[in-house]
Amino acid sequence: MQGAKHTGNFVRSIMRPRPGQAVSVQMEDGMPKQVRVSRRNQATADVNISSDILGNISLTIYHLVNGSELPVEFKFVYCPDAPYALIREVMDGRDNRICLPLRMISCIGDQIGELSTPVVGMTDSSASYKKNGFIVTEDFVKRYCRTVDNRCAYYQPHDSRQMHAPMDALFVIATPGLFKFLTISPFNEGVLDMLHLGYQCSFADTFQTLRVGDSISYEVTMQELVNVIGGKRLVLRVQFYSMGTRIASLSTSFHYRNTTVDQSIAFRHVQEAPMELKIQTQADAAVLRNREWFVPSEGAEADIVPGTVLEFELSSHYRFKSETVYSYIQTTGRVMRRNPCVPGQKVVVGEVDFECYESLGNPVIAFLQRHGTGMDPVSLFDGPGIPVQKKMRVVAPRSAAPYAAASGDFNPIHTNPYMASYAGLPSTIIHGMWTAATTRALIEETVAQGIPDRMRAYSTEFVDMVFPGDTLDTKLYHIGMKGGRMLVSGETVNQRGSAVLTCTAEIEQPPTAMVFTGQGAQQVGMGMDLYAASEAARSVWDRADAHMIARYGVSLLHIVRKNPTEVTVKFSRCQKGALVHKSYMSLETELVNGDGSVSTVPLFPDINTRTRSFTHRAASGLLNATQFTQPAQTVFALACIADMRSKSLIPERAVFAGHSLGEFGALAAMTHIFSVEDIVDITFYRGMLLNKSVERDAQNRSQYGMAAVNPARVARAFNESELYFVVEAICRHGKRLLELVNLNVNGQQYVVTGHLSQLDVLRRVLDTISIRRISTSGHSWKEHVEALIRDTIVAHDGDITPRRGRATIPLSGIDVPSHSTQLLPAVACFRRCLQGRIRAGAVDYQQLRDIYIPNVTARAFEVSKDYFEHAHGITRSPVLAWELRDWNYPDVPEHSSVVSHLARTLLIELIAYQFASPVRWIATQDLLFGARGISRLIEVGPTPTLIGMAHKTLAAEKFTERDVTVLHIQQNNSDVYYLYEEEVVDDAEHSVEDTAPVATPV
Repeated sequence: MQGAKHTGNFVRSIMRPRPGQAVSVQMEDGMPKQVRVSRRNQATADVNISSDILGNISLTIYHLVNGSELPVEFKFVYCPDAPYALIREVMDGRDNRICLPLRMISCIGDQIGELSTPVVGMTDSSASYKKNGFIVTEDFVKRYCRTVDNRCAYYQPHDSRQMHAPMDALFVIATPGLFKFLTISPFNEGVLDMLHLGYQCSFADTFQTLRVGDSISYEVTMQELVNVIGGKRLVLRVQFYSMGTRIASLSTSFHYRNTTVDQSIAFRHVQEAPMELKIQTQADAAVLRNREWFVPSEGAEADIVPGTVLEFELSSHYRFKSETVYSYIQTTGRVMRRNPCVPGQKVVVGEVDFECYESLGNPVIAFLQRHGTGMDPVSLFDGPGIPVQKKMRVVAPRSAAPYAAASGDFNPIHTNPYMASYAGLPSTIIHGMWTAATTRALIEETVAQGIPDRMRAYSTEFVDMVFPGDTLDTKLYHIGMKGGRMLVSGETVNQRGSAVLTCTAEIEQPPTAMVFTGQGAQQVGMGMDLYAASEAARSVWDRADAHMIARYGVSLLHIVRKNPTEVTVKFSRCQKGALVHKSYMSLETELVNGDGSVSTVPLFPDINTRTRSFTHRAASGLLNATQFTQPAQTVFALACIADMRSKSLIPERAVFAGHSLGEFGALAAMTHIFSVEDIVDITFYRGMLLNKSVERDAQNRSQYGMAAVNPARVARAFNESELYFVVEAICRHGKRLLELVNLNVNGQQYVVTGHLSQLDVLRRVLDTISIRRISTSGHSWKEHVEALIRDTIVAHDGDITPRRGRATIPLSGIDVPSHSTQLLPAVACFRRCLQGRIRAGAVDYQQLRDIYIPNVTARAFEVSKDYFEHAHGITRSPVLAWELRDWNYPDVPEHSSVVSHLARTLLIELIAYQFASPVRWIATQDLLFGARGISRLIEVGPTPTLIGMAHKTLAAEKFTERDVTVLHIQQNNSDVYYLYEEEVVDDAEHSVEDTAPVATPV
C-alpha cells in the first residue's frame, strides 16, 4: 500500500534473480533478519533488506555516483491487523530520500567556479539559481562526445583551429542547476514518476558556437508550473552567458504523473508571439487609443494614423485560480511603428501595461488576435518535406553509466536496475538526452555538413523510452524555412517501429553570397512570371509602376512587357500632369566648361514651362534605354528578393554585392535603406546622368561604346598589367577616352570603354600583337608597342563600326562610358540625389557591416579610419577627406548615431563615385571564394552573367579545392527554392560498442 493506493509488490521485481548476483540471508531465531544482494566478489551491497521485531522493514538500494555508493532507503511497516494491505510503504520523507543521489548531481557543479546562489522561495515563480565560471575544457568535450558517438572533426583537437563543443553540451553544463530545482520540494514530489518531456536550445544570433576555453555562466528560472491532465508540468529555462553577454537559451519540461500542485502556486510565464496591427482607418486608431492597457509614448499620437503598421512585443505572467480561471494576469511590452520611409526601421510609439485579477482570458492577447495577425517567419513546404537522408541507424549502448558519468545525470532509473524495478520499469532506460544528442549529431553531420556554427536551434520531444541495446532509426526531412534558416524535422523509431523521439532544428544555409547582375541582362517580360505567381513580387512591381507613372508619366510595367520604341508623356494642366512636368524640369547635371568652371544644365533641355509633352525614343526599345533599363532591372531584383523573403529563403547575414548597376539592386533588396520609390528615382536619375554624359546625334546615338577583352587570346604571357599599359597608351596617344573599367575574371575577362575610334584602335593593336606574336617580355616591348599604337592611330581610316577581334568583342546596346573618369563631373549631382534619398539615421550599420562588398573598394564595408582612408585613396572624395581631417572616433559603439552618420557618409560616397570608378569584380570574387569562404553563390538577374564569371574564377588553381555551388535565381530555381525530388540514399549504420564510453538517452 502506497498512501491510499494499492500497488503491486515491486520488491519481488527488485529481488528477482539476476546474472552474477550473490545473495546472503542472515537468520535470527529461525527467521530471516537481513537479506543482502551484491555482485560476486564485491564487498559492498547493492540491496539490503532488514526488519525489526516491531514490523519495520528497511529496503536500501545503493546507488553508485562518481565512485561513491549512496544509500536510498525505502521504509515499510508490516501490519498483520490489516489483511487487505499487510505491507504499507512509509511515504513521509520518501521523495527526499530518493533525491539524495540527485542532490549529489546538483553539488557537482559547485566544485567549479564561484559559489552558487542558493535557491530560495521555491514556491515563488521568480526563484532562480545562478552559476558562474564553468570552463569548457578539451577533456570535457572529448569525454562527452565519446559517449554520444559524435565524431565531428570540429570537436577534435586541431593545430589550425580552436576546438569546438557541441550545442547539447549546454544541457550538461546546466545539469547541476536543473537538479537544484528538481530535488527540492515541491518539485521532488513523485520524483520517480517524473518524465522528461523534451528540451529546446538556441544560440543567440550574435554568438557562433561553444569553444574550448569559453567561460560559461548560467541562470536557471522557472517558466511554468501548472496542472495538466494526469499530473503537473514543470518548465525550467536556462540563460547562458559568456563575458557578460547572453549566448544561448534553453528550456526543458518535465511531467510528474499522478502528482499535482496547489493552484495557488501554479503559474506560467509566456513570451507572447509577435503580432502586427494594421491601422486602416481613423476608427481603428481610436479603438486602440481607447484600450486602457495601451500607453502611447509622449508625442506619438501623430504616429498612429491610417496606413500605420504597429508591432507588439509582449510578455505575460499568469497565475491560476482553477484550471480554467486565472487569478492574476500581467502583460507588458512595447509597441513599435514601422517607418514607411525607411523599411525595416521601427520607432517605439507606446507600451502595453496590463494587470488584472480573476479572468477567464487575457483581453490584450484576445484583442490582438481579433484585429491583428501573427508575424510567423516560418514558411513550410508543401507535403511532408524533402528527405534529407533515407535512414540513419544507431544502436543504444548496453549501459547508460558512461553517459551518466560524462553528463553528470545520475538519475538512478538510468544506471541502477534495482531503482528501475522500484519505479516499475522492466530495466534501466537510456537517457533521453543521449538519444537527443545522437540525433542532433546526425542533423549536424548531414544537414549542416559537419559545421557546428550552422546549427542555430534544436528542440526535441521524448515520445517513448529507449532501452539498452535498442536499435534506433532516424529519418530527417527539410520541411521549410524559418528566418532564412533551413527548418529540419526528424523522427527516431526503435526496432519495433515505435517513435521514441521527434525533433526540429534550425540550420543556417551554407555560407551564401547574393550577387546582382549589371545592366545588359534585361529581357522583355523579365519578372512577369513571378509577378503573376507571387504576391510579394507583384507588390514591388506595382509600387514601382505607380511611382513611375506619378512622377515620370511612364508605366514601367508597360516598358518591361512591350518594350515600345517610344512613349509620349503629356504634361496636362491637371495636378498630376503638373507634378510630372515639375519632375522632369527638376532633373539637372553638371558640366565642366572649357575654362574649368562647372555649370549646371538640365537633363531634359527640351522641356521648359511651355512644353506640353515629351517623347522618349529608343530604336531598340525603351527597355534598352539606360534611364528605363536601370529602374526596371533594379525592380526585377527587388521583386525576386521580396519573393524569397516571403518564403524565408534569404540568410540573415548573407554576403551581397552587385556588378555595376547591380550594386543598387543589391543595396535596395538586401537592406532597408531604400524604399521602392527611392530606388526607382535613384536609378532613373542615374540612367539619365549616364545617358546625358555624352553627346548624341539626331538618332540619339553616341560615339562611345564598350568592348570585352580576353588577354589570354592575345598571347600566352599577355595579362592584366600588359592590357592596362596598352589601354593607357592608346588613350594618351589618341587623345580620346579609353579606359579599363570592368575587371571581371583574372586574366580572362575585362571590359574597356571609350570613344569608338579608340576601341577600334585597341582591336587592331591587340590583333597585331597576336598575329605577329610580339613578345611582352624584356625592357623594349613597351617602346615597340607604343610605336605600333602610334602607327595604327595615324593609319586609321576613320571607320569606327564595332567589329570583333581576336581578343575583343564589342558589347552591343551600350553607348555610355560607364565607370570611366568622364563621368566624374556628374558625381556631385548624383551625391545630392543620394543625400536626399538616404535620410540621416536611415542607415543601419549592422545591415552593411562585413557583408556588403562595394564595387569601388572590393572590401567588405566597415566604419573605420583605415577603410575611409582606403576609399579616399581610390575616389579622392572631398567628403571623405573632410571626415578624415577631423577623425576622432576611437571607440564608437556600433549602434550609435555617430556610426550611423559615418556609415551613411561612406555609403553615399562609394555609390556616388561608383559609376565613375572601375568595377573590381576580380577582387570581389577573390574575397568571396577566399577569405569569406562562400560555398553557395546565387545570381539575381534576368539572365545569367555573373555565374559564368564565377565558374571561370573557381577553375583557377588557387580555388580548385573549393566546393562552391553556383546558382542563378531563374535558371536554378529548384535549387534556390529547395524544390527537390526525393533522393534515395543508402542507409548508414553506427553502433555503440560496450567497450567505448558511449552515449545513452536522457
